[in-house]
Amino acid sequence: MIIRVRCPVSPHRQLYGDFRTATMLDRERMCIHSAEIHQFSGFPAGQIPQRVLFAAFFAYDNRRFSASSGYQNIKRKRIIMDILKAIEERRSIKSYDPDHRMTEEEIQKLLSYTLLSPTAFNIQHWRFVVVKDPELRQKIRDVSWNQAQVTDASLLVVICADLKAWEKDPHRYWQNAPEPVQKALVPMILSYYKDDKQIERDEALRSCGMAAQTLMLVAKEMGYDTCPMDGFDFEKVGELINLPDDYLISMFIVVGKAVRPANERAGQLPFEEVVIYDRFEEK
Repeated sequence: MIIRVRCPVSPHRQLYGDFRTATMLDRERMCIHSAEIHQFSGFPAGQIPQRVLFAAFFAYDNRRFSASSGYQNIKRKRIIMDILKAIEERRSIKSYDPDHRMTEEEIQKLLSYTLLSPTAFNIQHWRFVVVKDPELRQKIRDVSWNQAQVTDASLLVVICADLKAWEKDPHRYWQNAPEPVQKALVPMILSYYKDDKQIERDEALRSCGMAAQTLMLVAKEMGYDTCPMDGFDFEKVGELINLPDDYLISMFIVVGKAVRPANERAGQLPFEEVVIYDRFEEK
């Protein structure tokens, strides 16, 4: 038989109560407008075991999907919603609560997700220097135009890159791949980077930029604000953190609790000016 449950924007207590174990819906962040549950075992509504629900089919926003992957699809939809919200709400914050401290678990989570960022050939050449020493942070602030966020934010991350990561045991970057893939890609890494310092630098900066954006979006999802920074003396900061000769500094990211919101966006260029289809116009 088919059990039909309709739920407008609110309330959805019955639906949420009946099918909590199967869908694990967050009622404050997602609302199912309608659902059809194809149920083959004759259980009445409200008494359907979880194993039956996961064998069912749901229709969500007029799209059907198998309930065996239904929870993952709902979860994925929620994650997409969270990402879009984080993108919209992320702003470069300058003023932070100097008394707020991030826990080690929060720092670990933030950086663990950041490490999932893409890199060319998977060489993962970014390096994240987490500056905890208050005296060192003050010294870094002194060579960063005395910007308060360097010391006031809960976390200061100096995003660096190892320019020679490509030649440092490159087999480890593909150690879990099938052997044919390893045999193809590892030599390709070596031939791509060898004797090309421009490529080393370009790829390092690209990878650091992608990691920086990941870090900022994860921080926002965790309830923190951030600010990317390049207003500092790169050479002096390198000396302060003992930057190896074959590394570069890409930027700072500060993370913390804002004490003052960002101003309105200063000026967004029109979509038509920055999005080009196929090719630029000939001059």
